[in-house]
Amino acid sequence: MHALTKHRSKTTSVLNDMVVCFILVASIALFIYGWQGMHSAFNGRDLPALSLDYHFLPYYTLRTTMRLVIGLFYSLLFSIVFAVLAAKYAPMRRVILPLVNFMESVPLVGFLTFTTAFFLGLYPHSVMGLEGLAIFAVFTAQAWNMMLTLYQTLRVVPNELAEATEAFRYNPWQKFWRLGFIYSFPGLLWNTMVSQSAAWFALIASEMLTVGGGSTNLPGVGSYIGIALQEGSPSASSGEYWRLSLISSSLTNYCSALWSATPISLSTRM
Repeated sequence: MHALTKHRSKTTSVLNDMVVCFILVASIALFIYGWQGMHSAFNGRDLPALSLDYHFLPYYTLRTTMRLVIGLFYSLLFSIVFAVLAAKYAPMRRVILPLVNFMESVPLVGFLTFTTAFFLGLYPHSVMGLEGLAIFAVFTAQAWNMMLTLYQTLRVVPNELAEATEAFRYNPWQKFWRLGFIYSFPGLLWNTMVSQSAAWFALIASEMLTVGGGSTNLPGVGSYIGIALQEGSPSASSGEYWRLSLISSSLTNYCSALWSATPISLSTRM
């Protein structure tokens, strides 16, 4: 009986490893495919017109998901660096906090007005300039809140836990990674989820860009919804039900994969 249970456990472990490897390989392949599309040629005026055919929605969802994930990565990087500087060094705090509070009050359109030329000049004749602008729009929708949340929790770490790190002779990096970040993670995770919802609201504005007086629509769910709203629809056909179901399922899968895996990875570290 024990041998049979052990065999079943080993078989289940192998199957789980195969599923994980398949997901990783598929994710890498999809990322490479989407990355190639993000680096296609751009003539500086317009892009190929988007189709409302629901068969294109999986690809549009891939491009939107890549923008959200890349924007989330840079938001986390910005939050960790500047939150630690503001929490540990008073001179940096006097500069960072007013600047972040000011940037938080600037609307999304305000950022797009003066960053469009920068990103187009950074990647001339490439769609990556427009992609960088869209990713920056996602970044501005969430980075400030995430940074302030991490800063606030780093400032209220209990003294007893800080004294324990001194007893274990942790260096500054270990103090942050094994105490400060772990203590701040629940609040950061919650604020990241809320900030991602703000990024979804910025999707249409970040994917339906204005370049040279004309509208340039990047392939994505936001521009797809924007074009559908502009064209309107007199009736709800079966194709429209497919579109709604595909958009809803893609959003659900993205959120489930991202936020369900995060606590598991954290518990593994702890």
